[in-house]
Amino acid sequence: MFDWLMRLVGARGASPPVAAPAGEEAPESGRPPPGQHWIYVTAPDCDVSSIVRSIEGVLKVTRDRNGFWRIAADQDVVTQVAKGIVSKGGSLTTLITFETLIELNARS
Repeated sequence: MFDWLMRLVGARGASPPVAAPAGEEAPESGRPPPGQHWIYVTAPDCDVSSIVRSIEGVLKVTRDRNGFWRIAADQDVVTQVAKGIVSKGGSLTTLITFETLIELNARS
C-alpha cells in the first residue's frame, strides 16, 4: 500500500533520494545514520529550507529529485517544522518521518 511512497523517498527498492549537495553522497543504505532523524516535507508555496534551518537540532535541509525536502536532525523536530511552515503561511501538503514510513510499510 505504501510501497510507492517508500520508493519515492528511497526507503525501498529504489536508489536513495538525491539529497546531498554536490560532492556529498547520501547514505548508501537509504536510511538515516545512527542518531539522525529524517523528515520528508512538501510545502510548495514557501521556502522550506529557509524556514527550517533556524530550528534547533536541524543538521541539513536538502531537496531531492522528487520534490521532497529531506530534513536531517539530531532530535525530533516534527512539531517545530510543521509550526514553522504553517506560521509563515505555507501549505504543508506532506510531512512524514522515515520511521513512520517504515512502520506503515510493515503493516501493509
